Amino acid sequence: MQTIADGAERERLLAILDFWHKIEFFIPYDLSSRIVSGEGRTVFWLHAKTLEDDGAALSRPAIPEEKQITGFTLFLGIFNKSEIADIRRHFDSVTADIAEYDDAERGDLDGDTCFASLQLSPLGEPMFETFSVSTLPWALGRVRKSGLSSLSHEAFADSKRQLSELLQNFRAQRHLRSSSSEDMVDQPIDANEILTLHELLCDWAGFASKHEKPIAAVEIRYRDRVEKPELISLPPPPDSNAIDADDEDESASVEDDIGILNSFFIEDIERAMIRVTHGDIPAPLRQYLTPLAREKRIDLYSEDGRRAIVRALHPGKLNRGRWLSEPHHAMSLIQQFAINSAIDDL
Repeated sequence: MQTIADGAERERLLAILDFWHKIEFFIPYDLSSRIVSGEGRTVFWLHAKTLEDDGAALSRPAIPEEKQITGFTLFLGIFNKSEIADIRRHFDSVTADIAEYDDAERGDLDGDTCFASLQLSPLGEPMFETFSVSTLPWALGRVRKSGLSSLSHEAFADSKRQLSELLQNFRAQRHLRSSSSEDMVDQPIDANEILTLHELLCDWAGFASKHEKPIAAVEIRYRDRVEKPELISLPPPPDSNAIDADDEDESASVEDDIGILNSFFIEDIERAMIRVTHGDIPAPLRQYLTPLAREKRIDLYSEDGRRAIVRALHPGKLNRGRWLSEPHHAMSLIQQFAINSAIDDL
Protein backbone atom coordinates (compact mmCIF):
# COMPACT_ATOMS: atom_id res chain seq x y z
CA MET A 1 0.00 0.00 0.00
CA GLN A 2 2.92 2.31 0.87
CA THR A 3 4.53 1.59 -2.53
CA ILE A 4 1.36 2.54 -4.40
CA ALA A 5 1.09 5.77 -2.40
CA ASP A 6 4.76 6.61 -3.06
CA GLY A 7 4.29 5.90 -6.75
CA ALA A 8 1.26 8.18 -6.95
CA GLU A 9 3.19 10.94 -5.17
CA ARG A 10 6.09 10.64 -7.63
CA GLU A 11 3.69 10.79 -10.57
CA ARG A 12 2.04 13.91 -9.14
CA LEU A 13 5.34 15.68 -8.61
CA LEU A 14 6.70 14.61 -12.01
CA ALA A 15 3.55 15.85 -13.76
CA ILE A 16 4.00 19.29 -12.18
CA LEU A 17 7.72 19.42 -12.97
CA ASP A 18 7.22 18.24 -16.55
CA PHE A 19 4.63 20.92 -17.25
CA TRP A 20 6.83 23.59 -15.64
CA HIS A 21 9.80 22.28 -17.64
CA LYS A 22 7.99 22.75 -20.95
CA ILE A 23 6.48 26.12 -20.04
CA GLU A 24 9.90 27.49 -19.06
CA PHE A 25 11.08 27.40 -22.68
CA PHE A 26 8.20 29.68 -23.71
CA ILE A 27 8.69 32.51 -21.21
CA PRO A 28 9.20 35.56 -23.45
CA TYR A 29 11.62 38.40 -22.95
CA ASP A 30 9.48 41.52 -22.45
CA LEU A 31 10.94 43.81 -25.12
CA SER A 32 8.05 46.29 -25.07
CA SER A 33 8.75 47.37 -21.49
CA ARG A 34 12.50 47.30 -22.05
CA ILE A 35 12.79 49.70 -24.99
CA VAL A 36 11.00 52.82 -23.88
CA SER A 37 12.54 56.16 -24.79
CA GLY A 38 13.34 58.29 -21.77
CA GLU A 39 15.99 60.39 -20.12
CA GLY A 40 19.39 59.50 -21.53
CA ARG A 41 18.18 57.08 -24.17
CA THR A 42 16.15 56.86 -27.34
CA VAL A 43 14.95 53.96 -29.48
CA PHE A 44 14.48 53.51 -33.20
CA TRP A 45 13.18 50.57 -35.25
CA LEU A 46 14.78 48.92 -38.26
CA HIS A 47 12.64 47.42 -41.03
CA ALA A 48 13.95 44.94 -43.58
CA LYS A 49 12.88 47.06 -46.56
CA THR A 50 14.61 50.14 -45.17
CA LEU A 51 17.82 48.23 -44.50
CA GLU A 52 17.77 46.69 -47.97
CA ASP A 53 17.29 50.11 -49.58
CA ASP A 54 19.98 51.75 -47.46
CA GLY A 55 22.55 49.12 -48.29
CA ALA A 56 25.56 49.37 -46.01
CA ALA A 57 24.43 52.69 -44.53
CA LEU A 58 22.67 52.68 -41.18
CA SER A 59 20.87 55.92 -40.39
CA ARG A 60 19.93 56.79 -36.81
CA PRO A 61 18.23 59.65 -34.97
CA ALA A 62 20.34 62.75 -34.44
CA ILE A 63 21.71 63.20 -30.93
CA PRO A 64 22.00 66.78 -29.57
CA GLU A 65 25.50 68.19 -29.85
CA GLU A 66 25.78 68.65 -26.10
CA LYS A 67 25.28 64.89 -25.62
CA GLN A 68 27.72 62.03 -26.16
CA ILE A 69 26.76 58.44 -26.97
CA THR A 70 27.78 55.89 -24.33
CA GLY A 71 26.61 52.76 -26.16
CA PHE A 72 23.91 50.93 -28.07
CA THR A 73 21.84 47.79 -27.58
CA LEU A 74 20.71 45.99 -30.74
CA PHE A 75 17.59 43.82 -30.31
CA LEU A 76 17.33 41.33 -33.20
CA GLY A 77 14.33 39.45 -34.58
CA ILE A 78 11.27 41.31 -33.32
CA PHE A 79 8.00 39.37 -33.10
CA ASN A 80 4.78 39.55 -31.11
CA LYS A 81 4.43 37.44 -27.98
CA SER A 82 0.96 36.34 -29.17
CA GLU A 83 2.67 33.85 -31.52
CA ILE A 84 3.17 31.66 -28.45
CA ALA A 85 -0.55 30.88 -28.70
CA ASP A 86 0.18 28.71 -31.73
CA ILE A 87 1.62 25.98 -29.51
CA ARG A 88 -1.41 25.85 -27.19
CA ARG A 89 -2.73 22.73 -28.91
CA HIS A 90 0.37 20.86 -27.70
CA PHE A 91 -0.83 21.44 -24.12
CA ASP A 92 -4.37 20.14 -24.71
CA SER A 93 -3.94 17.43 -22.08
CA VAL A 94 -3.63 20.01 -19.31
CA THR A 95 -5.71 22.93 -20.55
CA ALA A 96 -8.84 21.62 -18.88
CA ASP A 97 -7.17 22.03 -15.49
CA ILE A 98 -6.01 25.60 -16.14
CA ALA A 99 -8.99 26.97 -18.09
CA GLU A 100 -9.87 29.35 -15.26
CA TYR A 101 -6.50 31.09 -15.67
CA ASP A 102 -6.70 31.29 -19.47
CA ASP A 103 -7.99 34.84 -19.81
CA ALA A 104 -5.55 36.23 -17.24
CA GLU A 105 -2.56 34.53 -18.83
CA ARG A 106 -3.59 35.58 -22.32
CA GLY A 107 -3.05 39.19 -21.25
CA ASP A 108 0.64 38.41 -20.72
CA LEU A 109 0.97 37.76 -24.46
CA ASP A 110 0.57 41.42 -25.38
CA GLY A 111 3.58 43.30 -26.70
CA ASP A 112 6.78 42.40 -28.50
CA THR A 113 9.70 40.12 -27.78
CA CYS A 114 12.84 39.27 -29.73
CA PHE A 115 15.34 36.57 -30.65
CA ALA A 116 18.51 38.10 -29.22
CA SER A 117 20.35 41.18 -28.01
CA LEU A 118 23.83 42.49 -28.72
CA GLN A 119 25.68 45.41 -27.14
CA LEU A 120 27.47 47.88 -29.42
CA SER A 121 30.29 50.22 -28.45
CA PRO A 122 29.79 54.00 -28.63
CA LEU A 123 31.22 53.77 -32.16
CA GLY A 124 28.71 51.07 -33.14
CA GLU A 125 31.16 48.16 -33.07
CA PRO A 126 29.49 44.84 -32.04
CA MET A 127 30.66 43.39 -28.73
CA PHE A 128 30.05 39.71 -29.42
CA GLU A 129 30.89 38.62 -25.88
CA THR A 130 27.62 40.29 -24.80
CA PHE A 131 25.41 38.31 -27.23
CA SER A 132 22.34 36.84 -25.50
CA VAL A 133 19.61 34.69 -27.03
CA SER A 134 16.04 33.85 -25.99
CA THR A 135 14.85 30.26 -25.64
CA LEU A 136 11.41 31.19 -27.01
CA PRO A 137 11.98 31.32 -30.81
CA TRP A 138 14.11 28.16 -30.62
CA ALA A 139 11.34 26.37 -28.68
CA LEU A 140 8.65 27.52 -31.14
CA GLY A 141 10.63 26.16 -34.07
CA ARG A 142 11.53 22.95 -32.25
CA VAL A 143 7.97 22.12 -31.17
CA ARG A 144 6.56 22.70 -34.67
CA LYS A 145 9.14 20.31 -36.06
CA SER A 146 9.50 17.62 -33.39
CA GLY A 147 6.86 18.17 -30.68
CA LEU A 148 7.04 19.06 -26.99
CA SER A 149 8.99 15.95 -26.04
CA SER A 150 11.98 17.25 -28.00
CA LEU A 151 12.52 20.16 -25.59
CA SER A 152 15.37 19.60 -23.16
CA HIS A 153 18.34 21.44 -21.71
CA GLU A 154 20.70 19.14 -23.63
CA ALA A 155 18.96 19.87 -26.94
CA PHE A 156 19.09 23.61 -26.34
CA ALA A 157 22.75 23.45 -25.26
CA ASP A 158 23.60 21.63 -28.52
CA SER A 159 21.75 24.24 -30.55
CA LYS A 160 23.45 27.04 -28.62
CA ARG A 161 26.85 25.57 -29.51
CA GLN A 162 25.79 25.56 -33.17
CA LEU A 163 24.76 29.22 -32.85
CA SER A 164 28.13 30.03 -31.26
CA GLU A 165 29.89 28.54 -34.29
CA LEU A 166 27.67 30.54 -36.66
CA LEU A 167 28.50 33.74 -34.79
CA GLN A 168 32.21 32.94 -34.85
CA ASN A 169 32.01 32.50 -38.62
CA PHE A 170 30.10 35.78 -38.92
CA ARG A 171 32.75 37.53 -36.83
CA ALA A 172 35.56 36.01 -38.89
CA GLN A 173 33.97 37.31 -42.08
CA ARG A 174 33.86 40.81 -40.57
CA HIS A 175 37.58 40.66 -39.84
CA LEU A 176 38.31 39.48 -43.36
CA ARG A 177 36.39 42.42 -44.80
CA SER A 178 38.30 44.87 -42.61
CA SER A 179 41.70 43.25 -43.18
CA SER A 180 42.76 46.16 -45.36
CA SER A 181 42.48 48.51 -42.38
CA GLU A 182 45.84 49.28 -40.78
CA ASP A 183 44.59 49.26 -37.19
CA MET A 184 42.40 46.16 -37.69
CA VAL A 185 39.72 47.69 -35.45
CA ASP A 186 36.19 46.30 -35.83
CA GLN A 187 34.01 48.48 -37.99
CA PRO A 188 30.57 49.70 -36.89
CA ILE A 189 27.86 47.20 -37.71
CA ASP A 190 26.04 48.05 -40.94
CA ALA A 191 22.61 47.40 -42.45
CA ASN A 192 23.68 44.36 -44.47
CA GLU A 193 25.18 42.72 -41.39
CA ILE A 194 22.00 43.24 -39.38
CA LEU A 195 20.01 41.59 -42.18
CA THR A 196 22.52 38.72 -42.20
CA LEU A 197 22.30 38.26 -38.42
CA HIS A 198 18.50 38.26 -38.57
CA GLU A 199 18.48 35.58 -41.29
CA LEU A 200 21.09 33.57 -39.36
CA LEU A 201 18.91 33.57 -36.23
CA CYS A 202 15.72 32.60 -38.08
CA ASP A 203 17.49 29.68 -39.79
CA TRP A 204 19.06 28.57 -36.51
CA ALA A 205 15.73 28.62 -34.62
CA GLY A 206 13.64 27.22 -37.47
CA PHE A 207 11.15 29.98 -36.76
CA ALA A 208 10.20 33.26 -38.40
CA SER A 209 7.40 35.65 -37.50
CA LYS A 210 4.29 35.28 -39.64
CA HIS A 211 3.45 38.93 -39.02
CA GLU A 212 5.19 41.87 -40.61
CA LYS A 213 7.35 43.40 -37.87
CA PRO A 214 10.60 45.37 -37.69
CA ILE A 215 13.53 42.98 -37.76
CA ALA A 216 15.45 44.93 -35.12
CA ALA A 217 15.31 47.76 -32.61
CA VAL A 218 18.22 49.89 -31.46
CA GLU A 219 18.48 51.61 -28.11
CA ILE A 220 20.89 54.57 -28.06
CA ARG A 221 22.25 55.57 -24.65
CA TYR A 222 23.78 59.00 -24.16
CA ARG A 223 24.74 61.53 -21.48
CA ASP A 224 25.92 65.10 -21.18
CA ARG A 225 29.20 65.67 -22.96
CA VAL A 226 32.10 65.99 -20.53
CA GLU A 227 35.27 67.85 -21.38
CA LYS A 228 38.24 65.52 -21.00
CA PRO A 229 40.80 66.74 -18.46
CA GLU A 230 44.44 66.91 -19.48
CA LEU A 231 45.98 63.53 -18.78
CA ILE A 232 49.40 62.98 -17.23
CA SER A 233 51.37 60.18 -18.87
CA LEU A 234 52.62 57.57 -16.43
CA PRO A 235 54.91 54.66 -17.18
CA PRO A 236 53.06 51.34 -17.41
CA PRO A 237 53.49 48.87 -14.56
CA PRO A 238 55.86 45.94 -15.17
CA ASP A 239 54.55 43.40 -17.69
CA SER A 240 51.29 45.36 -18.06
CA ASN A 241 51.10 44.46 -21.75
CA ALA A 242 51.95 40.82 -21.26
CA ILE A 243 49.04 38.40 -21.59
CA ASP A 244 49.32 35.06 -19.89
CA ALA A 245 48.41 32.14 -22.15
CA ASP A 246 45.95 30.77 -19.60
CA ASP A 247 44.26 34.20 -19.34
CA GLU A 248 43.98 34.36 -23.13
CA ASP A 249 42.30 30.96 -23.29
CA GLU A 250 39.90 31.91 -20.50
CA SER A 251 39.01 35.16 -22.26
CA ALA A 252 38.27 33.29 -25.48
CA SER A 253 36.02 30.80 -23.69
CA VAL A 254 34.04 33.65 -22.10
CA GLU A 255 33.50 35.25 -25.49
CA ASP A 256 32.27 31.95 -26.92
CA ASP A 257 29.58 31.61 -24.25
CA ILE A 258 26.16 32.90 -25.29
CA GLY A 259 23.98 34.35 -22.56
CA ILE A 260 20.29 33.65 -21.98
CA LEU A 261 18.01 36.63 -22.56
CA ASN A 262 14.95 35.37 -20.70
CA SER A 263 14.23 33.47 -17.48
CA PHE A 264 15.78 30.03 -17.63
CA PHE A 265 15.60 27.25 -15.01
CA ILE A 266 15.49 24.24 -17.35
CA GLU A 267 18.62 22.55 -16.01
CA ASP A 268 17.48 22.91 -12.39
CA ILE A 269 14.04 21.49 -13.19
CA GLU A 270 15.54 18.51 -15.03
CA ARG A 271 17.81 17.83 -12.05
CA ALA A 272 14.75 17.85 -9.78
CA MET A 273 12.89 15.47 -12.13
CA ILE A 274 15.75 12.96 -12.01
CA ARG A 275 15.74 12.96 -8.22
CA VAL A 276 11.96 12.50 -8.05
CA THR A 277 12.13 9.64 -10.58
CA HIS A 278 14.69 7.88 -8.37
CA GLY A 279 12.51 8.39 -5.31
CA ASP A 280 14.97 10.83 -3.76
CA ILE A 281 12.59 13.72 -3.05
CA PRO A 282 14.02 16.50 -0.85
CA ALA A 283 11.54 17.79 1.69
CA PRO A 284 11.76 21.43 0.48
CA LEU A 285 10.97 20.32 -3.10
CA ARG A 286 8.01 18.25 -1.97
CA GLN A 287 6.74 21.14 0.13
CA TYR A 288 7.17 23.65 -2.71
CA LEU A 289 5.18 21.48 -5.14
CA THR A 290 2.42 20.65 -2.67
CA PRO A 291 -0.42 23.20 -2.34
CA LEU A 292 -1.11 24.48 1.15
CA ALA A 293 -4.39 23.59 2.76
CA ARG A 294 -6.89 26.35 2.07
CA GLU A 295 -7.10 27.36 5.75
CA LYS A 296 -3.32 27.97 5.80
CA ARG A 297 -3.27 30.27 2.78
CA ILE A 298 -3.13 34.04 3.11
CA ASP A 299 -4.60 36.36 0.51
CA LEU A 300 -2.10 39.22 0.43
CA TYR A 301 -4.80 41.53 -0.92
CA SER A 302 -6.93 40.99 2.18
CA GLU A 303 -6.66 42.76 5.53
CA ASP A 304 -4.91 39.73 7.03
CA GLY A 305 -2.53 39.74 4.07
CA ARG A 306 -1.65 43.39 4.56
CA ARG A 307 -0.88 42.74 8.21
CA ALA A 308 1.35 39.80 7.19
CA ILE A 309 3.24 42.05 4.76
CA VAL A 310 3.77 44.72 7.42
CA ARG A 311 5.10 42.09 9.86
CA ALA A 312 7.46 40.57 7.29
CA LEU A 313 8.79 43.94 6.13
CA HIS A 314 9.29 45.45 9.57
CA PRO A 315 12.38 47.73 9.53
CA GLY A 316 13.98 45.53 12.18
CA LYS A 317 14.24 42.76 9.55
CA LEU A 318 16.12 44.85 7.00
CA ASN A 319 19.65 43.84 6.11
CA ARG A 320 22.30 46.19 7.42
CA GLY A 321 24.11 46.14 4.07
CA ARG A 322 23.89 44.88 0.54
CA TRP A 323 26.09 43.78 -2.34
CA LEU A 324 27.56 46.58 -4.44
CA SER A 325 25.05 46.18 -7.26
CA GLU A 326 23.00 48.65 -9.25
CA PRO A 327 20.23 50.22 -7.10
CA HIS A 328 17.58 49.51 -9.74
CA HIS A 329 18.29 45.79 -9.31
CA ALA A 330 16.85 45.89 -5.81
CA MET A 331 14.14 43.41 -4.89
CA SER A 332 10.50 44.28 -5.23
CA LEU A 333 8.28 44.49 -2.17
CA ILE A 334 6.85 41.01 -2.76
CA GLN A 335 10.31 39.49 -3.37
CA GLN A 336 11.53 40.90 -0.07
CA PHE A 337 8.35 39.67 1.62
CA ALA A 338 8.96 36.15 0.28
CA ILE A 339 12.61 36.10 1.42
CA ASN A 340 11.83 37.45 4.90
CA SER A 341 8.98 34.96 5.29
CA ALA A 342 11.23 32.07 4.25
CA ILE A 343 13.93 33.16 6.72
CA ASP A 344 11.32 33.28 9.49
CA ASP A 345 10.09 29.78 8.61
CA LEU A 346 13.63 28.38 8.58
